[in-house]
Amino acid sequence: MNDKLIYKYLGYKGNIPDENVLNIIKLCKQEVLENENSGYVYKVFDIEFKEDSVEVLGTNLSLTGKSITNHLKGCNAVILLCATLGMQVDKYIKLCELKDMSKALIADSVASVRIDDFCDDIETELKEKYKDMYFTYRFGLGYGDLPLKLEPIFLNILDAGKVIGVTTNESFLLTPRKSVACVIGLSKNPLDKKSRGCVTCNMKDVCQYRADGGHCGF
Repeated sequence: MNDKLIYKYLGYKGNIPDENVLNIIKLCKQEVLENENSGYVYKVFDIEFKEDSVEVLGTNLSLTGKSITNHLKGCNAVILLCATLGMQVDKYIKLCELKDMSKALIADSVASVRIDDFCDDIETELKEKYKDMYFTYRFGLGYGDLPLKLEPIFLNILDAGKVIGVTTNESFLLTPRKSVACVIGLSKNPLDKKSRGCVTCNMKDVCQYRADGGHCGF
């Protein structure tokens, strides 16, 4: 796991935490991995661009919004991907909250970095499988103006509840919490590189950098 990113999520702006915090981070990394029961599911679909949406052909999913349309510009297909660390990690973080909120905050940040690492590993496998295609970065549901309310349709297409145990509630929050539902664009031709920015970050809603009007630089 990327220790520097964990430090930044915790608000250490270019500084290294003290020895006590470093020891807790080390412990949380070990315990997150011990509790992890990760899994993922994905499917590939052709797409068609409409005036204000991107239609995922062969499904009832319509990706609406300027941000996803711009993200998929130049693509002819998408990967719909859902990944999770599993319910046991949620239970572990909840147990930390009952005992020590400081540790719980660290555990939550460690788990957020771990799910990103897991998705990176999945992408590496997918890029090996689809060697002849060019990939966009992951674009999560709820990023930009892509509606979070599309999650039930998205998860149903992947049968994510049955395959990896990922569901969503009435507020469109994924369960288990350390789960990701995202779209990756595929193209037969090279794509313009786009900046990821805060909008695609798992920690954007709780990031101290954003609260202070800045960004972490990742």
